[in-house]
Amino acid sequence: MSWKQEIEKIDQFLCEAVRVWQRQPDQVFTSAFFQRWEYVCQPRPFKLPAKTIHFSQAGIRLTLMEKDGIGAFIWNSEEECPGFYAECRNVFAFYPLRIEDGSPFFDAPLIHETEGDFLSFGDRIEFMMDICVEFRKTWPSRNVLKIHKREYLELIDRLKDDYDPETIKIMRNLRITQIHHLISLVAKDMAEDEVSPQLVLPLDGNYALEEPIETMGAGADKPAIEIHPLTEQTPYQIQLLLQLLLDAEKILEQYEQQHTIALRKATLVQCEDDSQKDLLAIPLDTPLDIRENDTLYVHAFGDPGKRVIGKLKVIINDRNQLICEPQFAVQPALDELRKFYASTPRSGKRFIIDTLEVLIESFHKNQRFPSSSLNAILGIDNFAFQEISPPEGAQPQLDPSQLRAWANAISPANPFVLIQGPPGTGKSHLAREIICELLRQKKRVIFAAPSHTAVDNLCRKLLDLPLLRTGSDRYRIHPDVAAQNWTGDIQSIQQVRARQQDHEIVFAGTPLGLIQDYLLSMECRENGLFDVLVFDEAGMASIDEFLIIAAMAHRCVLIGDHQQLPPFPWPEAVMEELDRKFSLTRFQRRFITQSPLQWLIEDRNAPAYLLTSSYRCQNPRLIRFCSARFYNARVRTSASAEYYRLSYEERQQIYPP
Repeated sequence: MSWKQEIEKIDQFLCEAVRVWQRQPDQVFTSAFFQRWEYVCQPRPFKLPAKTIHFSQAGIRLTLMEKDGIGAFIWNSEEECPGFYAECRNVFAFYPLRIEDGSPFFDAPLIHETEGDFLSFGDRIEFMMDICVEFRKTWPSRNVLKIHKREYLELIDRLKDDYDPETIKIMRNLRITQIHHLISLVAKDMAEDEVSPQLVLPLDGNYALEEPIETMGAGADKPAIEIHPLTEQTPYQIQLLLQLLLDAEKILEQYEQQHTIALRKATLVQCEDDSQKDLLAIPLDTPLDIRENDTLYVHAFGDPGKRVIGKLKVIINDRNQLICEPQFAVQPALDELRKFYASTPRSGKRFIIDTLEVLIESFHKNQRFPSSSLNAILGIDNFAFQEISPPEGAQPQLDPSQLRAWANAISPANPFVLIQGPPGTGKSHLAREIICELLRQKKRVIFAAPSHTAVDNLCRKLLDLPLLRTGSDRYRIHPDVAAQNWTGDIQSIQQVRARQQDHEIVFAGTPLGLIQDYLLSMECRENGLFDVLVFDEAGMASIDEFLIIAAMAHRCVLIGDHQQLPPFPWPEAVMEELDRKFSLTRFQRRFITQSPLQWLIEDRNAPAYLLTSSYRCQNPRLIRFCSARFYNARVRTSASAEYYRLSYEERQQIYPP
């Protein structure tokens, strides 16, 4: 639809608003009035035609900050009014609609710069790390926590060649209280004798500072997360969001059906195990959503019938190349193999599309979802998070940040809970404790993850529980899990039911494997939605696979880390086609392409629990950089790390600066 037609729709709203304002002025600035217009006109975002937009019927014009970008007429739930939204480069502007004496006009814009502050909190912490290093070199016998402003400025002069002038200017202007606060945060990750060499080894032999980083564990006075309501969206906005996702999935399906993987640059690599198998390394010209244990079919170029010559079992996809195990009746030589190509049949994509269509149709009919979590996640319900303290009595063996996340994950107070776990912070251990407690509460639980490996990693920690592992192909499931828990084996089902006792059965699998499973479908039909979905590796999942499985549970707990590996990127050709057909806002584009965890945290502003103790890395100096860069310096090495039990000289030798 052209930009002219979209402007005409807005013009119609303005004229109707003036007409209604004369009789019922209070009705114009209500969500219900706006939603009626949305329902009739079905507006969409459009590319801005010029810097000044004329609304001829209403007799007004709107002059924007820039002429290039995306425009839309929206309801702003925070301002509680309609207005024009313009998205230009790195600046978003909302122009609220006002009516005075019967005349409509757009007020001065509310501006949001997407790049945020020039110097983030993590950047400031990283700068202070260098200050602490320079302080130790200059005054080795002094306590860095006692630094004076004059000394701080002297150290800044030494660092000015390593930073840009704007950073130096910002850090130079800090007050002494701010300086001490930032240095105290850096010092919490140091050994005591690095803060002040005058200290001696404590009685327990541990140099870790006693005061923990601000994890806000049980009994803390202030909350561990920022509490605020999530922005409400109109039903039409949600309908449009889901329809755009569906359209994008259909374009992607067509692309995958047409896309082939040429083997002309394939090379042989040796298998790392004792099998001595030759594996095939195939470079990718674009990242493809191909998972481990997927099967590719090999064909000859020029064969119109696409006869299958052999198969390739995918072992690894690092997004730059595939490592595959060739499966041929007679293995062709490498030169012969390079004359072939592989196809990527994704029968699951059609199932996802069909499921999304059913979900959209149901929402269109009822204007909400059966799942409370989806209603809150997408914005149907005006949802504000409630902080829950850990219960009294027996608690699992968890650190303070894990315990607070666990307490809120097992509580029915919130329809969804987000848990961000950086590397080595105990995400899998926490997920197990959450599932165990939910079973003790007699809750019906689904466990999902985007890959078979992620599913099986946790399933192997839950083999003592009544668990059924879904999936159509046994060979994709870890042997330890398949032998006892696979839904395709009647004997496994009987064994699980024998272990069931008073607990409900946990269904585990990939989202596609779960929604296609007959037993799980029967369970939903007989007993309704599951109580809780626990979704692991939610930072790697795509939004489509999350939505289709989240629709099967009342609540959901998302665990992952969007600062690590993201979902498979959408092919460039698909995004170009999407841009050609639709004018997407940044919010819509990120909904389609990002993981559910990242979209909820960064675009829906949903609160998340950060796990703050790293147990994998024994060297806090390595943790400091990524902690400052990606986690606002809130993640630190566990106090039990070997680093804190070594003397200063031993640390310098084993963990050099």
